[in-house]
Amino acid sequence: MRFEATLSDVRGKVLIAMAEDLGMSRSQLLDEALALWLEVIEGRRRGARVVVVDPTGDQPDRELVTPSMAHLDWWRHRTDRAWTPEQLRRMAEVLERPGEPAEALRRLMAGEDVEGPEELEAQGIGG
Repeated sequence: MRFEATLSDVRGKVLIAMAEDLGMSRSQLLDEALALWLEVIEGRRRGARVVVVDPTGDQPDRELVTPSMAHLDWWRHRTDRAWTPEQLRRMAEVLERPGEPAEALRRLMAGEDVEGPEELEAQGIGG
């Protein structure tokens, strides 16, 4: 099967250099990369992690994560939420009339000095 993809110039140069360094064709390199990626994704769906381990133990282990891998994690842990009509009505009421800002926040927004984080925390702002 013939497959065509658009890569950035930087990624394209890395792909060519890596294939040459490993003595592989570009097709072989992409085939192996795809096989590895499929294993990573299937493992991630089961909750497995990909970790780079320094052979000397001098460096800490590093987990490899890409946006698509993180998305799989989010998808695995999502929960469906069925809202009742009463809950939706109450939520709409809250959103239609937001509460008044705390005094410390009003002063801060007006450019006045505020005692510090403790004053804000005492009024439920920050944390």
